[in-house]
Amino acid sequence: MDKLNVEQLMSCFENHMNKYTSEEKELRSEEKNIVYNKVEEINSYMEKMNSENISEQQLFEAAYKAVKADDFIDTIHPNQATATPEENESIKNERSFVYRNIDEIDDKYFRLKKKCIDDGQEYNNFDLVKQAIDFVKNKIEGGIITAEDIKSDMQKGKFKPEELTMLSEKEKNELTADLELENEEAEKGSENTHDTDER
Repeated sequence: MDKLNVEQLMSCFENHMNKYTSEEKELRSEEKNIVYNKVEEINSYMEKMNSENISEQQLFEAAYKAVKADDFIDTIHPNQATATPEENESIKNERSFVYRNIDEIDDKYFRLKKKCIDDGQEYNNFDLVKQAIDFVKNKIEGGIITAEDIKSDMQKGKFKPEELTMLSEKEKNELTADLELENEEAEKGSENTHDTDER
């Protein structure tokens, strides 16, 4: 396949961003820099993954995830060039883990970032990436589920009722309160819309 230029890749990126809400798009606004800075890398992955049965957009999505996984690994392992053979093996294993779980790690990374912004806390990418990767590792290895995870799953339509058994009573109560508040706000918004239509 022919290599895509920056404009073509940005068009794919904009299609990719359409799945997010306005708030999520704003939080992820800096992601476009990945496309600008990694044109060759994205094209290289797209070429490797190319198949007659895969659309250009699907190729971009897969390549973009791979480049993002590379970016996460480079963030927490900035000294790979001077790593020992043992360290390189460890990095290689971690890279494989990040590739396999990039969607969940990416989602956790941005939820951590949003929490820092909402709380007015300073943050750095190293800490956020490390926390996101460690969280997903612990969740997979130990079955750790938080109220935040369940709420996210509900919003994505992936909620499993059995997950509630993994929360403490305090977490269940806080989750219930959050959901009730969201429902009330949604109902108010619906009523306001109805009132406007009647006028």
